[in-house]
Amino acid sequence: MGKISGQVLEIQVNEIYCTKPGAEAGKRLDTMGYERMKNFEESRWKDITPPQLK
Repeated sequence: MGKISGQVLEIQVNEIYCTKPGAEAGKRLDTMGYERMKNFEESRWKDITPPQLK
């Protein structure tokens, strides 16, 4: 759901799902709580980390 409030677009997110291909595809993440969801994401989504400078 979304609405425009002045110059700002406000959205309400009700559900969050994993869209990464593989066994976790379609898994509902918002039921985990913030810390578990963050740990889940960090442990599996290694390709979104910027490359380290040498």
